[in-house]
Amino acid sequence: MNSKLPVRVVMFLLCAIPALAAAQSATDFARMVQTEYDFSAAATRTSQRAAFLEYIAADGVLFRPGPVNAHKVLTESKGEPGLLHWYPEFAEISNRGDLGLSTGPWIYWGSGQAPAHGRFVSIWRKQSNGDWRAELDGGIGHGAPAAPPARLLPTARDATPSVAAADSADSTAALEKTELEFARLNTELGFTEALTRMALPTVRVYRNDHEPFIGLEAATAYLSTAPQVGTWRPEVVKSSGNFGYSYGLIAATGTGTDAKPADAFVHVWKLVDGQWRLLLDLLIPMQ
Repeated sequence: MNSKLPVRVVMFLLCAIPALAAAQSATDFARMVQTEYDFSAAATRTSQRAAFLEYIAADGVLFRPGPVNAHKVLTESKGEPGLLHWYPEFAEISNRGDLGLSTGPWIYWGSGQAPAHGRFVSIWRKQSNGDWRAELDGGIGHGAPAAPPARLLPTARDATPSVAAADSADSTAALEKTELEFARLNTELGFTEALTRMALPTVRVYRNDHEPFIGLEAATAYLSTAPQVGTWRPEVVKSSGNFGYSYGLIAATGTGTDAKPADAFVHVWKLVDGQWRLLLDLLIPMQ
């Protein structure tokens, strides 16, 4: 018997596992994106309320305008009239293939009203049965886009080798520290400088009444003339592998009649070269 065979088999498996994980993540990406399309189709076929109850996880969060349990709010409401349609234009998924982001345009037609437009941000988690359900859904409103954004097709993207990710608890702890550092930099240096230091070059910044600012250059150009972002501390921080997100409330600024109501925020993060970097920044007005 060749005594080296077991060693060779082990080495083959060790090399094959990252490739298999990457291929699975690519397939999960396609399924997650397709679920977003299925979600939108269900809202058209049945009703917004029924679709949200079906596709949002039991512990999922909506912003009304602050974070609330989606199923509690939906079961206590009668639903909204009108037609809501949306589709994904961009998505990201963890290298573990179980947590991801999708975002894109929405349009709402109300009875006798001009169509309303905006962008949604959804965080998706793969369930134990393989289905995808949203555990967070928020967004902004803005004017009609000059041109409809390109649709993201639900196809498996190119599989990249999956690197060993830290334990989920360790990864989340590191992200919590990063979030607090981001908040500190904002308080001490301002949001534009904090974003410059913490964000990816391809960061997406979402502000109400504006189409998304995509890329650090476009985002900082806008933020240099925008109102300062108040202080915050994340209420929830979650991660899986190289993908994570957080959300919470931004403290009011000013005093008396000049006081600004707190905004809600969602930060989406990606682990790059051992450092958490901001992928998407969403600010939701509390007014």
